[in-house]
Amino acid sequence: MRRNKKIHGLVLLELLTVIFIISSLVLLLIPNFRWSMYKTQLAGCQSNLRMTSTALQLYANDNEDYYPDDLEKLKPNYVKELPTCPSVGVITYAAGYELTADLKGYTLRCKGKNHENMNLPADQPYWSLIEGLKP
Repeated sequence: MRRNKKIHGLVLLELLTVIFIISSLVLLLIPNFRWSMYKTQLAGCQSNLRMTSTALQLYANDNEDYYPDDLEKLKPNYVKELPTCPSVGVITYAAGYELTADLKGYTLRCKGKNHENMNLPADQPYWSLIEGLKP
């Protein structure tokens, strides 16, 4: 007497179908992950701009409402070290630090050209004493 042995498992066609479905889902989700990464980097950059502008305000309070001509003067009393832009990893704010003509106002810009993926103009994000944060 012979017994019929049935092999339980996936057939090649079923396995290929599962692989195709999983790869299709991955391809659909990758742009969403990138977009969220860009948004996170922009939020980190904006946070750095706020923190540096707070240090500039503290400096101005201690120096008769005059701002420093160089961000390096904020170290070590107001910031431990100058922040780096999250998407570049280098200090991009010092290159974008501009004083007004009377030295009583400033604009702080991220000059890394690294937020182009968010469709921002080349001079943004920035923090201005008058306008505040502009993403």
